[in-house]
Amino acid sequence: MVVLFFKIVILALFMLAIFSLYKYLLSASNVLAAGMALVAGIVLSGGKELLDKNIQLDDIISSFVGLAFGLSIIFLFFW
Repeated sequence: MVVLFFKIVILALFMLAIFSLYKYLLSASNVLAAGMALVAGIVLSGGKELLDKNIQLDDIISSFVGLAFGLSIIFLFFW
């Protein structure tokens, strides 16, 4: 359970970092920054799953929940 929470939080923090990079450092629009954060989250979770020897359902669910959690944080606090 702790490992799933850790995966979700790391994915959300990574998405926040990419959003902040595009939004504040590169002065991109909200839509572009959120899109790039979503793409970065998908790439990170996909790469994490490809490196895993045996992919289980909880890994896939934690990836989807992490993406949704990261986007909801971006929309709620930074939009």
